[in-house]
Amino acid sequence: MSKRILTLVMALMFVVGMSGMAMAGNYADVDQTAVTTNYAEIGQDGDGNSIDIDQVATGTYNAAEAYQTGGNNDIDVFQDAGNSNDLYVEQVGSENDLLLDQDAVTYNNAEVYQSGDVSGGNVATIDQSAGTSNDLYVEQGGDGNVLTLDQLAVAGYNEAEVYQYGDGNTATIDQSAGTSNDLYVGQYDGGNSLTATQTSTGSYNSLSVEQAGGMTAFVTQIGAGSNVAIVTQW
Repeated sequence: MSKRILTLVMALMFVVGMSGMAMAGNYADVDQTAVTTNYAEIGQDGDGNSIDIDQVATGTYNAAEAYQTGGNNDIDVFQDAGNSNDLYVEQVGSENDLLLDQDAVTYNNAEVYQSGDVSGGNVATIDQSAGTSNDLYVEQGGDGNVLTLDQLAVAGYNEAEVYQYGDGNTATIDQSAGTSNDLYVGQYDGGNSLTATQTSTGSYNSLSVEQAGGMTAFVTQIGAGSNVAIVTQW
């Protein structure tokens, strides 16, 4: 093989290798274990980003913030605390994916923002389990959004506020509490569906739903106290 051909082959191999590296995107893996507190903050820009956060605080609390901009983003978070967990997430771009598992003796809180375009929907799978209370706020923008939420508050309450903007959104929500459940869901722009189940062994279940354009809502409430469900469709 001539020197010219060999140089060309090596150059092509370099270009292909760099392209593969670019397509792979960013990856961050954070594992934290502490007696008192853990805190992590990660920001990523570009396509194919991935964040994996595992936090265990046997004494006090865990807190994390994750920011991603680009397509095909992925965030996996596991938080286990002797007291409380707190998470803030922003994902901007199409085909975002969030998997969240929060376990706390006392309190869980999460705030999630996912925005995309019509080319790909966002997916959020969230599981919150606490001895006292769970709080969640979610916004999803773009078509084909999917939210799956499970909240368990053994001796306290659950609160969730969910907004989905775009066509073909789906929300499946299950709340179980020792005292009360509160849920608000707003779905807009057509072809959206909601399946919600609330179970309370204490005070009450409360649900308020607003849906615009060709919607379906399936609601089940089981309570030892009172149940209130308000569904508005137009």
